[in-house]
Amino acid sequence: MRLKTKLTLLTYLITGSLVTRAQNDFDETDKFRLDNVSIPSPSVTGMAKFVDAPVNLSIGSPNISIPLYTINTGKLSWPITLSYNPSGIRVNENSGNVGLAWTIECEGSIVENILGRRDDGSYQANGLSWTNAALIPNTADNFTLLTSLANGSIDGAPDMYMYNFGGQSGKFIMADQLRLLPNKNILVAAYIDPSGQKCWKITDESGILYYFTAMETTKTKSSYANPLYFSWMLTKVVDANHVDSLIFEYEDTYTESPVGKSYEINNWDTAGSIDNWGVDMSPSDPPIPGTLTQWIQQSHGKQLKKIIFANGSVEYDITWNDRDDMFNGFSSTFNIPRVRNLFVKDKAGTVIKTIHFDQDYFLSPGVNDENGKRLKLNAVVFTDLPTHLSGPNTQKYSFEYSSRNLPSKLSNGIDHWGYYNGKNNNPTLIPSMTVEGMHYYGADRTTSPYYFDAGMLEKVTYPTGGSTKYFWDPHVLVIPAAGQYLGSFDSVLTEAIYPEGTGWTEHSLTSASFQLPNNDTFDLIDATLRVVGGFPANTDYESKNHAAPTVFLYEINNGNTIVKKSLSVKANTPGTLNFVVKLRKGRTYYIVVKVKGGYGYSVQGKLTVEWPKLMAYPGSTEYIGGCRVSRIETYDPMNGKTLVKKYTYSNPSVLKRP
Repeated sequence: MRLKTKLTLLTYLITGSLVTRAQNDFDETDKFRLDNVSIPSPSVTGMAKFVDAPVNLSIGSPNISIPLYTINTGKLSWPITLSYNPSGIRVNENSGNVGLAWTIECEGSIVENILGRRDDGSYQANGLSWTNAALIPNTADNFTLLTSLANGSIDGAPDMYMYNFGGQSGKFIMADQLRLLPNKNILVAAYIDPSGQKCWKITDESGILYYFTAMETTKTKSSYANPLYFSWMLTKVVDANHVDSLIFEYEDTYTESPVGKSYEINNWDTAGSIDNWGVDMSPSDPPIPGTLTQWIQQSHGKQLKKIIFANGSVEYDITWNDRDDMFNGFSSTFNIPRVRNLFVKDKAGTVIKTIHFDQDYFLSPGVNDENGKRLKLNAVVFTDLPTHLSGPNTQKYSFEYSSRNLPSKLSNGIDHWGYYNGKNNNPTLIPSMTVEGMHYYGADRTTSPYYFDAGMLEKVTYPTGGSTKYFWDPHVLVIPAAGQYLGSFDSVLTEAIYPEGTGWTEHSLTSASFQLPNNDTFDLIDATLRVVGGFPANTDYESKNHAAPTVFLYEINNGNTIVKKSLSVKANTPGTLNFVVKLRKGRTYYIVVKVKGGYGYSVQGKLTVEWPKLMAYPGSTEYIGGCRVSRIETYDPMNGKTLVKKYTYSNPSVLKRP
């Protein structure tokens, strides 16, 4: 059997996702082309990770950071911190300027995430004046609208901006107006400087001003790709009284790095056994013929070199173009930084403190170029002068990493999220798929429970001789079985109380206390309180007067009794009253029934509560990309003991739809 087809397969390495389209030619105006995909410089990428994936234990990411120095001016306090992001190392991830996954958190940035077309200030769909109205033309032709959205001729969403500075982080969009996500008590404003460049100013809740004017640009290396303004770096901080300020000075950087691949398959011919499922191919079949294109991104970035304040400065000791892990090119325009030291100087310019970064490289076996090397931070040394890196006046933090090696940055042995999975023989990044009834074996993009932590930090040793060890697990995805769903309920559990009684004089009847369960299915839940009264207890209905019953619902909270609700039936008025009240999980409630006046009468108080009852099913699980902490061991040299903390993650319940 002979089948012919032509596919263009475009794989974004930055996310490990796959986009597949059938077409005749590779269209340079196509909205999926890689010159429309931009990522920030390595230093900004490190800062952005702390916005998109805040370091907290709810996602299994411990806070791993080392305070380097704090600038104090009297009105302003500005910490400088070395932070490690423990979410995992992607294969194509470039190291920052101190080491892989390490970031000096000091400056601050606003990063633009382009959604659809870039909001560059032009008219409606392309610009900052984006509104929902721009999506709805004066026509009932939904096909035209959807087609325009699909081909990118109109913008379907405002761009997302991420900010990170001075302990503040979050996102905002420029839609009908600027909207903070989540809403905070800060003011964000865009403005144009005298050179015509777009800049940003943020005022925080204390009145401190932050200016972002140093711009980074990125573009895909091609003749038709336009520069994309992607981030703005913090250049000035002014206190609320305009007395103290911090000035951030930068140097320009220029790097080129791989960001993705396109793979074009032409004239796909094969023969094989035919069954109801199409053509059967085995893993030993030759690779699918096609053309591979490696996409390179050019980044014009900014490297912080100095922070100036009233009584001194912090200066970055930078070496340029000596990075073995970054492509230096054949042009003098390349400008790739490595931060060797931080020098803290007094007002006279004398070095009073040195922070030294001891660096080396992670090596990929068998790969000798820059794609097989990643800048590695071995230690941080605190001393007075850069020539005094050992001795009694030094403090040293040293780091140890996983012994599992990462492959080449261009390796196809990655899972769907871009993390190493050990499948080094993957011929492409295209997973198995079926085209026109023909199935072929492609790349194995599953997550490996063994290789997932390649290159990860495993131990920090402190100047005191103490240490912390980190143990990692892969993330796990729970997949519901057929007929099972997440977030639904199998049945309801009903609780009811029926206190009732009769009497000749006023009396009270108290029910047994009853407590709502303290589970995760609800916080507040509706309950129905009913009182039935005014009826005689015997059959001589006409000879009796109807009493006036009352039902009280009490709530016990921390030993205090609170009247939640009371209902009464008027005297000589037989009847029933219903009232819906809200009850809180974990609280104890009881009912008191009172009858006033008359004789031989009955009254009934009833509380009916229903709440969801979870029916959990195990479902199936699979590993997914990234790391989460499973155990932390902290050694104390003072007593020779090790504190062990273990972290377990509850398996989310797989529930059956009622």
